[in-house]
Amino acid sequence: CVDTHARLSAGQALHSAWSADSATSRRSLDSFDIERLKAFGQLGSLKQVLLHVVAGQLQDTKRNQFRNQFVHLDSNGDGLVSAEELEVGLAQVGITRSHSDVIQIVASVDTNFNGSIDYTEFVAAALDFAIDVDRDACLTAFNVFDIDGDGAISEEELARLLGLEGDQLSRAEELIEM
Repeated sequence: CVDTHARLSAGQALHSAWSADSATSRRSLDSFDIERLKAFGQLGSLKQVLLHVVAGQLQDTKRNQFRNQFVHLDSNGDGLVSAEELEVGLAQVGITRSHSDVIQIVASVDTNFNGSIDYTEFVAAALDFAIDVDRDACLTAFNVFDIDGDGAISEEELARLLGLEGDQLSRAEELIEM
């Protein structure tokens, strides 16, 4: 049996934490730089991997800003942003792109090739390295790559981190040169 007296009124619902979070995510999306997502696909693979690692090291305030933007775009709450969700979310804040442009943006950010943008991909692509990343995050990211702790990242460490084996090992050298 449902207690209808326990339901929120319309006014209470508008001022609930859920509604406040939704409004915050819309406001944070107003300052969103769609061109940064588009440019992410033009980066070399090593730079993309580095940005993924750095994205995991962000301070809480910056992480919350990106989380709010992502939550606004992820309209069905499945943890992924599809091309359709991106297009609709951007349109809601007055950013219009052609459908083919949005599909291209999703493809350039989708580094795990699942057809959507997950949270880590989103943050990595949305980062403004000069503004969002501090020295500590860079050092932590470097230490992830420097597996043996010798202060340098070797081709072997890079290959191991990227899961490259056998014939793919030469790819580590190519990534270093990019």
